[in-house]
Amino acid sequence: MIEEDFYLGIAKRKLLDIVMSDIFYGVSMPTQGLLMLYGLPPTNIPETVKEFKRIFVDKEKLVEKKYADILEEIMIKYYKGYEHEKIKEVSGKDIDRLLKNSEEYLKRLKELRIEIEKSMVKKTFSEIYTNVFKIMKSLFGNKTETQLIKKYEKEIVNKGKGNPKFLHTLNELVNVKKKYKSKKAPSKYVFETLRKECVYLIDSLIEYGQRKDLGLIEKTKVVLTFKGKHAELFLTKPAFLIQENKIQKIQGNKIMNSNINEFNQMIEKFKGRKAKIDNEMMEVLKKEFGSFDINL
Repeated sequence: MIEEDFYLGIAKRKLLDIVMSDIFYGVSMPTQGLLMLYGLPPTNIPETVKEFKRIFVDKEKLVEKKYADILEEIMIKYYKGYEHEKIKEVSGKDIDRLLKNSEEYLKRLKELRIEIEKSMVKKTFSEIYTNVFKIMKSLFGNKTETQLIKKYEKEIVNKGKGNPKFLHTLNELVNVKKKYKSKKAPSKYVFETLRKECVYLIDSLIEYGQRKDLGLIEKTKVVLTFKGKHAELFLTKPAFLIQENKIQKIQGNKIMNSNINEFNQMIEKFKGRKAKIDNEMMEVLKKEFGSFDINL
């Protein structure tokens, strides 16, 4: 009798081991990995169950509730129940049911992973598309994608200020957007190629914008030389003086202290236009510097 009880105890422990190791780890690790793929930090057991239901069942509505129930039963009822000594044995019938449920759950998890990856690719594409054409609009005005691409070709490619291959990149962005609208996602290779090209495209657009801004600043600037020194005069309204890192503005018949923020706002507003030096400004400058020369 003692021997029978001994072997029966071993059999029960082995059944528990199946639940606690094979089934539990079989569903918990892929689930945690999926949550991390979604963007969550690593989660503990209760958080894993809670977040899986919150995100994929309630929020995104990508998974049926029964899969959240399967996960909760395995991880909370059985595994945590075993830890807290609430579950001390499990029947062979329950093992069969849990194995069947875990297999069904893992199959659905694989499908969910594919859906999430597709969703992430679409989201990343949307961000890239928005960033590229936002920069394009800041450079060329609030135009349609087609008009912006033509402007890019005219102002950058035809004038030798950028790489001609980025014309293809811009057109490919528009094509992929059309595919998404018709529910035809691009292949992984097409997306990755486009994503890498857009990194360089964005860098080149930012560099072009910086050069353009510098050119606009230079158009408003004249240099004043006096007593062996010089100052930069920016012909905006009001005009700005920069001398030895000190920023001032000419307001009426006075020279007043200013700052870099106010200066940048005025340069942005003028966009390369240049005001004239009138008699009142000449008198203010003579009073400040005495005799001076203007170098355009």
